[in-house]
Amino acid sequence: MIRFRIFFALALLFAFSLGNAANFTSTHGKLSVSGGKILNKNNQEIVLRGMSLYWYNGPWQGGQPGNQFYTSSVVSDVANNWNANVIRAAIGDKNVNMAKSMMDWANSAGIYVIIDNHSHNAHNETSNVQNFFRDVSAYVREKGYTHVIYEIYNEPVCQDGSSNNNCTTTTWATIKTFAQSVISTIRANDADGLIIVGTPYYSSNVAAPRADPLSGKNILYALHFYAGTSGHSNYRQSLKAAYCAEFPVFVSEWGTSEASGGGSINTSNSNTWLSLLEAAKVSHANWSLSNTNESSAALTGTSITASGGTTASGTYVRNIFKLNTGSSLSSVGLTQETIDCSQEVPDGPDGRLPFYTNGSLANFASKSGADSIEYRASSWGLVNKSPTFTADYTFVGIQSPGTYLIRFNYGSTANGTISWSGSGISGGQVQITSTGSLSTLQYTEKLLLTVTEAPETPLHLSFNMPSANTLNAVNVYTRMPDSLDSIEFNIPTPVKKPMMSSKRWNFDAAAGAFIFEETGGFLYIYNLRGERKALFPASGKVSLKGLPAGAYLAVYKRGSESHRKTIFLK
Repeated sequence: MIRFRIFFALALLFAFSLGNAANFTSTHGKLSVSGGKILNKNNQEIVLRGMSLYWYNGPWQGGQPGNQFYTSSVVSDVANNWNANVIRAAIGDKNVNMAKSMMDWANSAGIYVIIDNHSHNAHNETSNVQNFFRDVSAYVREKGYTHVIYEIYNEPVCQDGSSNNNCTTTTWATIKTFAQSVISTIRANDADGLIIVGTPYYSSNVAAPRADPLSGKNILYALHFYAGTSGHSNYRQSLKAAYCAEFPVFVSEWGTSEASGGGSINTSNSNTWLSLLEAAKVSHANWSLSNTNESSAALTGTSITASGGTTASGTYVRNIFKLNTGSSLSSVGLTQETIDCSQEVPDGPDGRLPFYTNGSLANFASKSGADSIEYRASSWGLVNKSPTFTADYTFVGIQSPGTYLIRFNYGSTANGTISWSGSGISGGQVQITSTGSLSTLQYTEKLLLTVTEAPETPLHLSFNMPSANTLNAVNVYTRMPDSLDSIEFNIPTPVKKPMMSSKRWNFDAAAGAFIFEETGGFLYIYNLRGERKALFPASGKVSLKGLPAGAYLAVYKRGSESHRKTIFLK
């Protein structure tokens, strides 16, 4: 009998330790952020893996198909039957009572809850958002809750509040100002609760806040991706860069489908993404716990119990949550990945960052007003309707002045030119040659672009073609400065550390000369086409007056050290 009691007690203990729902929050307690990671009450790294509910009273959902899943039984089921350890309440109407209910239900289920202000327009309704999170955080203080995470801005999109790409993209500077006011409101009631802040362009640009972060503790930055959208794979590079910089990221929304919620689910891309998230110890919430008519929806019916009712996406994600109970990566289809931080990781797709339009493609206009720009469903392209036309873009992701690579992806039936200009950037021109058809795409040569104002520097493009309907300009790409070693000309390869003190080499713009306080090394001068124009011993005063006026890249190399500056000669 005694042996039976001991065995029974051990069995209960084992079941309790594996069961996710009943004890996860009590085991891990109040969370904090340190070194880019989420830590539990014992300062141990943890990863939150869970589900996001669909919009609660969102503006676009006729009949509010997601509201029916905002119940205590759903929260309990996603914790007990799915083994999720976090649930996201995507509240679209700032309903404080629903936020309180979600906090209560998650507390009973023993999992963390994200109270998400599910908005694309939060910066234009700051006072309403402050009131919402004032009430939410006051309830947290009243109940003594330690399991609540605040997400103050879901996906910033448009400066004017629209969300259909017919807009000027909301800048990080605007988001930061908004976030500071809302965070101060929360901190009045909850001094150290976790706060997630949305990032520019549908929460895809974590490079922007990394260059200019918010002050304060326990703040994370949102990165959203959809595995079925090919362009979103590019965000992985920014996630790696954030990881290597120990910059805290929370993937508060991701999907197995396309960003629209439609299309087929992409298991392969999902596995690649989640393997990276696991390597970086990044927490995440899948979109969405609903039965909406979208392939991203996890449910087929109105129940999420262990008996079934899951879509292909729901089945996939539910399997991933086995990681919360101690399953191995391989057992759920993921691979062990190591992120190499020995070399600096550039932001953007394979080191490139796209320019997004300053408005929709319909906002591109010709000098004469006779041109029209077509939306190309397959490529986000624009097609000229007259020989000469213009287009305006806005930098997204370039947050500091510097020298960058620039190139264009295009299809053309004739030769022509693309010129660029803008306040705070060096102008230039590139020749384009016929590719045979508008649908046959290729890149132009790589050129150097100097940016003296950031972030969100505007770029003005002028296209000159022999006739109408000859050019399909698809995308503009850049590379970050630390990728200059990838150029196929002989710029000395820079190193991340040590960085030379600016006191050791100063540029006197008035004199057009460099002043070196130490002897040794060489000074290389390149034009913006990457061509080396001069080479000097780095000693004393080095005059550049012999070079034509314009912008140059100066590279100072001394021993194993290398550093660069952008200079302007008058």
